[in-house]
Parts: sequence; structure tokens; C-alpha cells
Amino acid sequence: MYCKIIIYIVVLILLLMPAFYLNNVFGYLPCIFFLVVSIFSLLYVFALRRTFSFSQPANNMYCRKNTKHKFSVVMKNKWLLFYPRITCRFYKNNLFGQIAEVTDLDTTLCSKEKKNFDFDIEFNHIGTYEMGISSIRVYDLFGIFYLTCKNFDRGSVIVRPRCFDVKNLDFYDVRGRQITLSTARSKMEGDDYSGVRQYTRGDPIKSIHWKISAHTREYMVRVFESYTNRGVTIYVDSEVTGYPDEDLLSIYDCLVETAYSIANCAVEQKEDVELIYKKDNYVQTMFPRNQDDIDNEIMDLNGVSPSYGGQLVEMFEANSYRQYGMDIIIVCTANLNESLIQYLEQMRGLRKKIYLFYAVTKTRKQNLSDDEKLNLGNLLNLGINYYVNYSAEELQHDEEMKEYA
Repeated sequence: MYCKIIIYIVVLILLLMPAFYLNNVFGYLPCIFFLVVSIFSLLYVFALRRTFSFSQPANNMYCRKNTKHKFSVVMKNKWLLFYPRITCRFYKNNLFGQIAEVTDLDTTLCSKEKKNFDFDIEFNHIGTYEMGISSIRVYDLFGIFYLTCKNFDRGSVIVRPRCFDVKNLDFYDVRGRQITLSTARSKMEGDDYSGVRQYTRGDPIKSIHWKISAHTREYMVRVFESYTNRGVTIYVDSEVTGYPDEDLLSIYDCLVETAYSIANCAVEQKEDVELIYKKDNYVQTMFPRNQDDIDNEIMDLNGVSPSYGGQLVEMFEANSYRQYGMDIIIVCTANLNESLIQYLEQMRGLRKKIYLFYAVTKTRKQNLSDDEKLNLGNLLNLGINYYVNYSAEELQHDEEMKEYA
């Protein structure tokens, strides 16, 4: 824009030079003609702006991950004037709210002409994308002036996870079914303490009964009678740290698609499903009954969180005192640490069957650290099944997963 202004001024000065040399009215004719043309061009571009209309898709379009979605823009010239040039700037945001893709489209419009333009946009990650026309430039006949139109309504595309067949994981083998009373009273030194037991590794501090602990001089924890119901509880931890942005999104996709596939598999087998996640600083517990419920609730997740705040621990603590729970526990996380193992050990003590799905990148899966291998070994010692995967698609192939089970 500034270059055009400078060029315009330079041309105007050059056209004034004959006036200084000739010193008569004929010397001013080039400059006057140029000014008249400029004024005409300016008025023409204002007239064009009033006769132009366009439309783009509304909000809340849906598609699946790794599919292309068609985005259509319709432009219409409502009058007899000719549009020598129109530039539409199309943009798409990434899941971090940054502009990731910009496309400029140049076209012309004849009198009362209508044109349709289609963009095939591919979405490689799960989430809600903002996209649309950010600006439109309408040029005059001579390319001297243009008007920029902004502040258009912006569309959104909701990209849903893919569903994979995970029936081969066999969560519901006969030996894995244990629907029993998990806790009972404990006796110490002849006295009957109802509803408490000795502290064991993995018990949360919140469950310690301080008055009885002071009396017995040992840590005692509250015990709640807990029964297991037939069904699946799925914990989804959306905190992913220590990776570049692209890897963060890929790991988050793996977590969500794993939870989504397992939930759909359980619903198909007429099992109860419980989906637990954290949103807006609150632990959410949902009970989807069919695939439509799962579609809606899985998209209610906050999205990937690039900082660690102990989200999974909060979810465990919020559900540690419930009297009833499902007999199959599924944990989808990218954070493997001692705190997680302690809570899983506590759940295992309640006679629940546990599956941990540890999401990593493809490169990291092939080169796990010594700490990761140690923690995974501890899980095996506790009788907890685990899977290391970089994509939910891997869960379809039983032979690839045997080495981790």
C-alpha cells in the first residue's frame, strides 16, 4: 500500500514537470488528466463495493480426522459494473488459535455474474477449527485504488475422532470378571474399628482418619464398602508436555481416539460406560448410552493442555470415595510417574481390572527411557495391563500389542 502511494506521488510530480517547462495550460493537461482518471477510479471502486455480495458456510460443520472437507464461497455481482479484480483471503486457524494457513484467491466478475469457489481443506487433528474469509479486496479499473472489506462471520469445523475396532483387546474375559465386595472391617489389638484399616502404599492422604490414627499410633484410613458393577470407566488425561506442537496434537489424538474406540466397543456390547475428564477446572463424569452421546461428550474435552498440573490425580481423588464403580478401569494418559502407579495400585486393591494406555510418539516408543521401562515393569508386577501406542489404529492389530500386555 505504501509503495503504491509513493509511486502515485512520483508519477504526479513527473506529470507536473511539463507545466514548469511550458508554463502554459497545455503543460498542465497530463496532470489534470491523471487526476480525473484517479477520481473516476476512486468513485468506481466505491460503486463496486455496493454491488458485491458473497456467502460462506455457517458454523458447526463436522468431519472426521484425516479427511478433507469442502469449503465453498459464493461471489455475486448484483449490478452491470465490471469487476476487474477481486482478491479473497481465506484462512484456517490451528488448534492453538494461531493462523496456520492463508490462501489468496484472485478473480474477476462480469456484469451480474455469479461464481462458486471450493476449497478442499484437510484436517489432521481432532478439535474445533476456525476458518473462513478474513478479507476481500475490490480493485478499480486501473489498479490504482482498492477497498478492503473485513469483519465477516467466521465458520467453524468440528473434527471428530476416528473409531477403530478394539474387540481384540478382550476386556471382558471370564477370569477378569470380579463383581465382589471389595472391603470389610479391620480389627487391631482386639478393638473393632469399623470403617477403617491400616494405611497402605497408594492410599490418598485425604482418606486418613486422624483421630483414630492418633489413638492407635498408626496411620488409619477410612474404608468405604465398594462394589464393582459391570461396565467400563474411562479416564482421559489431556495433559501432554515436553513435545513440539505437532507431536502434542498427535499424542492428544491418540488419547482421544483410544478412549473413543473403547467407549464405542463397550456400548456395542451393551456395557455401561463412564467417561471421566477434567474441564474448566472441574472433574466431569459422563454416562453415554449410545454412539451419539459418545460423539457429543468426547468433543466436550478441553483439548490438549501443554502444561502438567496433575489433572489425572485430581480425577482419581474425585472418584476414590464412591461406593459403586465399574469393574474395568481404562486410563488414557501421556504421563507415566510414581503418583499414577500408586493410584492404580490402590484401584487394583479394590479388585478392579485395569488397562493403562500410555501414549507417546512413534520415535519415543522405540526408545523408551530407563525410568519409563522401570515404571512399566512395576505395573506388570502389580498385575496391571498396559499398552504403549502412538496411534489408536495400532489397537486393531493384536499381534503388535502382545509384547506390552
